[in-house]
Amino acid sequence: MSDWKENLQKTRYVMDVILLIGFMIVSAPQATGVPVHEWLSLLFIVPLVIHLLLHWNWIKKSLDIFYRRSRKNSI
Repeated sequence: MSDWKENLQKTRYVMDVILLIGFMIVSAPQATGVPVHEWLSLLFIVPLVIHLLLHWNWIKKSLDIFYRRSRKNSI
């Protein structure tokens, strides 16, 4: 595998781990208190958007497959 693909895979892995940890923290307001929970929830949007952008090709392929299957079944 080429070097940039390895770096992309590592970046995706690190972002997914950050997203998981962030989700677990945001999901437990009793651990942080409600005001901190609300601010962390807003900040959670940033890694979520990065995650979606890093996986954009997969999203496009999956939607394309879904669209083709649903169109095929409707005919």
